[in-house]
Amino acid sequence: MLWFALGVALAISVPPLFFTTTSFWEQALLFLLAFDIGAGWLSNLTESTRSFWKTRSRALQVSYIVIHLAVYPVVLWVLTDSVWVWGFLFMALLGKLGAFVVGMVTS
Repeated sequence: MLWFALGVALAISVPPLFFTTTSFWEQALLFLLAFDIGAGWLSNLTESTRSFWKTRSRALQVSYIVIHLAVYPVVLWVLTDSVWVWGFLFMALLGKLGAFVVGMVTS
């Protein structure tokens, strides 16, 4: 499972690097952000993450979603000059948050 998760996270984080013309440090940050989105997406699908968040308050759960919807798009906008990369990673972010919400509702 760990290797599968690592593979999916890398599959989400590597392609954006080929479609940006930003500096090295911006690409490194973009890679880390994309990797975090991919890894978090898979993490939100696991039972252990669901049980962790079930023990937290509703306010903390909502703040998780709000912070991701507020911070990640702005950082993506600053780091990338490609609307395709921004769109790809934003859709991945929505998938990550969707997995989180579905996990909270169904378990």
